[in-house]
Amino acid sequence: MKNKWAMGALALFAAQAGWAGLIVNTQTTACLDNSSHCSFAGSGTLTNGAESNTFTQAATATSGIMHISAASTFSVNNSEAWSLAFVQFKENLTINSASKNGQTGHLVLGYRIDGTVAQSGVADSFLQVVSRVYAPTLQNYVKDYNTNTDGSFIIPLVYTFIYGQQFTLDMSMQAMVGTANDLGNGYQLVNRTGTGSGNVNFINTLVVNQLTTNDVNDQNVSDSTFTADSGAVYTQAGVSTVPEPATILMAAFGIVAIVLHRTTKPAYRRS
Repeated sequence: MKNKWAMGALALFAAQAGWAGLIVNTQTTACLDNSSHCSFAGSGTLTNGAESNTFTQAATATSGIMHISAASTFSVNNSEAWSLAFVQFKENLTINSASKNGQTGHLVLGYRIDGTVAQSGVADSFLQVVSRVYAPTLQNYVKDYNTNTDGSFIIPLVYTFIYGQQFTLDMSMQAMVGTANDLGNGYQLVNRTGTGSGNVNFINTLVVNQLTTNDVNDQNVSDSTFTADSGAVYTQAGVSTVPEPATILMAAFGIVAIVLHRTTKPAYRRS
């Protein structure tokens, strides 16, 4: 069995320097018959002889907020069928504190999600949420959801940053439905025989609702303030307002083919 991974614009983003504002990346991909028949449309039906894959998928984002969904109904004979949606926002933040600027701080990140996960037959479905902070080295956390979920979650990884120095917040979600095994930190596409159906619907949103700023002793720094390149307003209670669409830098619509790359590595790797 071969692994595939949806790296999105990660390699592109890592190579960029000096960008400002908000970068948003969205991808939607559906495939059939070991990826020999694929579509990047939001919905449709793929056929290959008696095999078929009817799919819908959507992905949008702005500062601190993401929406995503994917669904697939398919019939295969020792083959693959799947629907994938990927969304990512990335922006530069600076946390200032009159009492702590220049010192190391700890950031506790949290978010709220509300959505459904369902599957039947030979289908599998899951949502993956990835949270990254570059300050300047990568700090990475991955969480998968395999059932209906409605609630707020605090990321157990405490991110390190420097007060008064810019760092990058990078979050993404991926919805996968089809002939895939969830590995917890990635997924593996496999050949199956039979019919299947599933959906991952978190179009109601992921919202960043906690950005608690502490000192190195994990004591709250109450005078901290956030500045985002995009103009979005962040507080310790998360994102509160977002910039006008004209201020958002949209990117990576031309890189959806990366999702088709085969490798022996999982989709995301915990640091």
